[in-house]
Amino acid sequence: MTIPKNRYEYLARFAANQKITGFGSEVKTHFPCPFCAAPDWMIHPITDGLAGYPVIRAIHHCGECGRSARVNLQNDGAGISFEFVQTGGDDQPDWLQPQMRRDNV
Repeated sequence: MTIPKNRYEYLARFAANQKITGFGSEVKTHFPCPFCAAPDWMIHPITDGLAGYPVIRAIHHCGECGRSARVNLQNDGAGISFEFVQTGGDDQPDWLQPQMRRDNV
């Protein structure tokens, strides 16, 4: 696939590559790469929350654009918040807004 050159190509590719598969406890959400929208950047099982979100907390790497990121989860007792943080690869394109924070692990 071609890496998007602008926001419109990115959004179209992202929409085409996000999906939900499975049935019942086997349901999985397929997240495209947050940088280039390549398919299956992170596949999150619905039951992952029962085990402390190990798939989400892992660093995920994109084989197409070479960037990586992780999700920082925070539970303050009133709810869970999250933030995507870039952990590797080239800087994000300027047109990709808002820019995600960078944390080289």
